[in-house]
Amino acid sequence: MNNWFDRLHNALEARGWNPVILTTPTGRLLITEYNARLFALELNNTGSNLLYHDPAHEDPDSGAGLLGGDRLWIAPEVAYYWPTLEHAREDANKYAAPPPSVDPGSYTTTDVSATHTAYTARVTLTDSRVDKSIDFTVNRLFRTAETLTGLPPEVTCMSFALENRITLNAGDPGAIAGAWSICQLPAGGTLHCPTIHRPNHVTSYYEPFRDRVEITDRGVRFRIDGKAKTKLGLTATDSNGRMGYYRENGAAATLLLRAFPVLPGEPYVDVPIDADKNARRGTDVFQAYNHSEGPDTFGEMEYHDPALVVGQQPETRSGTSITHALSGPSESLREIGRDFLGMPVQRM
Repeated sequence: MNNWFDRLHNALEARGWNPVILTTPTGRLLITEYNARLFALELNNTGSNLLYHDPAHEDPDSGAGLLGGDRLWIAPEVAYYWPTLEHAREDANKYAAPPPSVDPGSYTTTDVSATHTAYTARVTLTDSRVDKSIDFTVNRLFRTAETLTGLPPEVTCMSFALENRITLNAGDPGAIAGAWSICQLPAGGTLHCPTIHRPNHVTSYYEPFRDRVEITDRGVRFRIDGKAKTKLGLTATDSNGRMGYYRENGAAATLLLRAFPVLPGEPYVDVPIDADKNARRGTDVFQAYNHSEGPDTFGEMEYHDPALVVGQQPETRSGTSITHALSGPSESLREIGRDFLGMPVQRM
């Protein structure tokens, strides 16, 4: 294995972020207590991180911020990540500020073994649109999982599960909070977003899609190139609960496949910044993002769990996703991806 993984581990350890390594026969996961984040995913036969991380993180003295990996935010973004709705609409980039109780949070380790690690934190947020507060406890569990079966011998696979659980402690009636899992990806690939039919609605959050999005009868393809700020969303009535990020490097390729829960009719609460300030429900269970600002170029594949709503049951929400990371010949991975996703896999 390349030593980037060990440099990253040592640097995060030197910062006091308490990294944990989960090792399988086919690769390694690097997870930190700080921010309860999966920072790196390495397969034995690849020389790089299948997730995005800022290379500066490999230097303990760099002061690199919290970019990269698989993290948890809380939706709706427009409620908690700007001082006011007016600030968000005036200049979303200038005024954006993740709430510290979410990112990095105050996570502590609750359990750790050779196959899993678990964290918890308490979070208090106030919806800037309507001045309603909510207090809840977050639990995150990372564990290794069984790999896909029936794979050809030339394909390497490592699998893991991620569970997010949020439990209400207190809050103002009507306050809302939903777990929002964000996996940051290196640019240069195509995110596949399969649907059960041709999407009835595709939400656009930022710049026009132009040629970075393909909408088909079987789903949506989203190019991640770091050259435009684009974001799309798919509804719970359209998404089939799967996603896949495909990157080619000559005849070889990597593929991240993720299955996540989709519950049409439950409250998904993320909305664009131009939505009415009294909007309590959105539509999107799945989101894709292409980042173009600053020196970092990456993308994101994201999914939401249904939200807590103060004054309504249930008072605990949880969701588990399964991720399969694969490397091998591009033709083999395209076939595996097609069977898993239910749509053709190809490079845009």
